Amino acid sequence: MAFNRERALTAAAKFAAKGQHDRAAKEYVTVVEADPSDIRSWLLLAEALVNAGDKPGAIERYLHVGQHYTQPSEGNPTGEAQKAIAVYRKVLGLDPNRLDIQTRIAGLYRDLGRTADAVSAYEFVAQAYFQAGQIAEGLEGFRMVAELEPAAVGKRLRLAELYSREGMVPQAVEHFRLAAERLLADRRTDDYIRVAERLIYHKEDDLPVLRSLAQIYLKQGENRRALVKLNALLRAAPA
Repeated sequence: MAFNRERALTAAAKFAAKGQHDRAAKEYVTVVEADPSDIRSWLLLAEALVNAGDKPGAIERYLHVGQHYTQPSEGNPTGEAQKAIAVYRKVLGLDPNRLDIQTRIAGLYRDLGRTADAVSAYEFVAQAYFQAGQIAEGLEGFRMVAELEPAAVGKRLRLAELYSREGMVPQAVEHFRLAAERLLADRRTDDYIRVAERLIYHKEDDLPVLRSLAQIYLKQGENRRALVKLNALLRAAPA
């Protein structure tokens, strides 16, 4: 006997109206098994499972729907990101501790060009990961914040100092350098000096930065400080 979708949906609605949500969920299962592309029925199944008290089951179905909405299509490279965010919000309503879902939402905001929302979400995620002792994930969150707001030198420096604290010297140097370059471009000389000195602390033989500091100190008439940098240059590159 052929599967009757409308009959199953009608039965599910009747069971739901009577508060028999577990039986409604079983009907919706038959619908999505017959047609896995029926996203509306996946959502109805998730809602029935929520009402039946099966939060893990509901989350599993919501995640399936969210994944569907994030799939790119022709002419729509970000998928239906706004719908995906709404579904992922439902997951967080069931389990607020799902930082992986918070991260997905932050990424979707980024893809939509909603930079302020993305930054706020990544900030929240990064701080939560640090509080949970998940340092690598927290650093990645703060890195995304720095990349999204390249003009916010303070956030770049926060990331650099966090890398330094964790002993990740190459990464710290990279972000001290990016911050220093931004400050130099903005002609914030005093701030540049402070950041460049932090960079040199981590990488004593950084020739371009040593040169720039020597030049700045000479222009400012701070010959003693300039001499320190010139001597460091000669040690690092005698030629």
